[in-house]
Amino acid sequence: MLAAVCLVAVPAFAQRVFVVASSDGAPYKQALAGIQKQGQPVEALQVARDSDAVLAAALARAGRDTIVVALGVSAANAVARAAPPAAVVNCMVIGQDDGRVAPNTQVVPLEVPIETHIVW
Repeated sequence: MLAAVCLVAVPAFAQRVFVVASSDGAPYKQALAGIQKQGQPVEALQVARDSDAVLAAALARAGRDTIVVALGVSAANAVARAAPPAAVVNCMVIGQDDGRVAPNTQVVPLEVPIETHIVW
């Protein structure tokens, strides 16, 4: 379910996906597995395992045909520091922190907006 939500903002022309996870915890692994099932080539990176230099070098290769999915706050911050040219989707974050959101970024927050509560 989360993978489908995370990829809602994927442009129709995206040919590959970079997934940057905050750690190797079960929720991040499950989200990565769901994204991999979507059929696009996926390059998985991890903040806890890969250095900022490795992340920045990998994300520098991301072109306009790429989507970058950040899973968690640490990943969102690392992606923001790398400033890739590709579209970015921050998932598994609490709200939208303007400090880590670039103009090419969409946010899929963990909390449910009050408007959705009212509809329920």
